[in-house]
Amino acid sequence: VMSPIWLDVEVGGGVSENTLGIGRICAALASCCDSDLGGELAKALQPHPSAAAARAAMALVGEASALLDLGLQSTIVSRLAVTAELAMAARGGVLSGEELLRISAVARSAEKVADRAQGWQEAAPDLATLAGRLPSLGRLADLADDTFDENGDLLDEASAELARLRAEMRKRGAGLRTRIAAMVRETDELGVLQDDYYTVRDGRYVLPVRSSDRRQVAGIVHGSSQTGQTIYIEPTELVEANNKLTIIAGEAKREEHRILAGLSALVAEHGDTIARACTDLAHLDLHFAIARLATRLQANPPTFSSDGRMELRGARHPL
Repeated sequence: VMSPIWLDVEVGGGVSENTLGIGRICAALASCCDSDLGGELAKALQPHPSAAAARAAMALVGEASALLDLGLQSTIVSRLAVTAELAMAARGGVLSGEELLRISAVARSAEKVADRAQGWQEAAPDLATLAGRLPSLGRLADLADDTFDENGDLLDEASAELARLRAEMRKRGAGLRTRIAAMVRETDELGVLQDDYYTVRDGRYVLPVRSSDRRQVAGIVHGSSQTGQTIYIEPTELVEANNKLTIIAGEAKREEHRILAGLSALVAEHGDTIARACTDLAHLDLHFAIARLATRLQANPPTFSSDGRMELRGARHPL
């Protein structure tokens, strides 16, 4: 039985690729890949032009099989298709936290595979050489640890200034909540509130006042409910505190943008290196996937005669 990489002899004698079912085999191979780009490579596989090229390809698969048998393979990150993110960064765009985490995952995967490959030299020298080319992307590989949470939101520790501003926001927000909660209790006794709660409109703490009683609460109107029965009023005595909180929140947003812009510029600086890492990881993924599928199919590599021909005695169709 042959996996796609082993169907690398010239198709002749009236045997077509449709007869061999190469497309279906490649689709099965794609499902064995860890990464999206590895799967794309699997689906696009074509027969090699010569026996020599097929032998070289099968040698790499043989090395991957040896690593699998020894338990020395390395898992490759599932998302390697980051072309759009790299293009945006190259244009000077600012990537989101989620997009930067995708880049970080690629960098970390390259780092882990290269580190693991240091033990491949004896069993898989050619794959060790391929993995040895993977770059160390330093700061980008560490983003998931010290810059973002799992959702791609910036951590306070992303910068000293961001930590300071967010701490100030929390302090002022807590003070505002204490003051407006007391105002809810006091105003509710007058019977002018629609509900006994406060809310936030456009980042400002407001009271839900009955439309009919709006004149009894001095302050700035910040809209109304869909029914029109409730008017959201920012009490006059909270305006200055709300202003200060809004100013600090704006400063925090600018600091977040500065951090994202700086990291996006770093991605742009290393864009070509990241792209090459994605390609090398995808090819490694493909070799391991072929080895896994070969094991599943109980496949064996064919041997070629000097003229590049082979005989398949007692062969089973791969499908």
